[in-house]
Amino acid sequence: MEVAGCTVGNENHVLPKDYPDISASLMNIYLVEAAAAVGCNEPRDFRAVKKFLQRMGVNVVCSTRW
Repeated sequence: MEVAGCTVGNENHVLPKDYPDISASLMNIYLVEAAAAVGCNEPRDFRAVKKFLQRMGVNVVCSTRW
């Protein structure tokens, strides 16, 4: 989860400065989790974390190893 959040920060703040010719909109960030929930023991905590990550632009995929 933390890596996905940091990657979004890089996408929005670092990449435009370092690579101004490349659009950050071309970058897609996926968090793939084999379990049914991401990093939380409580289902309502998972929903909040998933919603937060999705608002940041992370595609959250659970219950798969891709």
